[in-house]
Amino acid sequence: MYDLKSITEEQYAMMELMNDRLAHCIPKEKCRDYVTEAIACGQEAFEQYKDADIMAILVNSGVAILQDEREFSHHGQNYEVWAQITCGGKEKKIELFMPDLRRKQQILKENGVETGEQWLIKLHLVHEFYHFLEFTTLGKVGMRLDPVQKKTIFGTVQRPLTTVSEIAAHSFAGRYMKSEILPQMTDYMVMLAEGILPEETLRERMQEAEERLRKNEGGKQNVSMG
Repeated sequence: MYDLKSITEEQYAMMELMNDRLAHCIPKEKCRDYVTEAIACGQEAFEQYKDADIMAILVNSGVAILQDEREFSHHGQNYEVWAQITCGGKEKKIELFMPDLRRKQQILKENGVETGEQWLIKLHLVHEFYHFLEFTTLGKVGMRLDPVQKKTIFGTVQRPLTTVSEIAAHSFAGRYMKSEILPQMTDYMVMLAEGILPEETLRERMQEAEERLRKNEGGKQNVSMG
């Protein structure tokens, strides 16, 4: 299997950014700025909540933590989901898909990464907690960074990126858990093992990510992290 431990946080983040539905609208020389600022958003939240009891905050905020014994229903989608948050209207919950998490733990173990079920549960819970902060206090990361310019038949419009939220959530979760392994590495290990992401495709994405990271950083993005 590809040496996932050799991939840096910035490289994982760039591959995430490249998956954005608006990735084609990002000037290549600006990609590094988005990665840097999204990671910084996660770091900023970690500094604020590093000593906080996340579970207590969620429970006191009325968020139900559900350990679902059903597998996540992918409906033919080519991606993995181990947990998800619903925080709209009256319904507030975090669902942990236990069969998927146990399968993930087993794949990690088979590839030399011992995590423990409770550690893996907490990692995903902490990740979703960052999204909870986006819903409640911080605002969506994509709305805090500069929008991209998308050309339409009606002219050029501004649109926020969505994958920057995932980059920030990974940044927050890895630091909060004081993890020696990057959260993204655990995801990619499963995708490789299950054939969702062929190794050759990963190599190609890594090459493109490295090229984009080497581009001139250009002007800094405007971001409010208060």
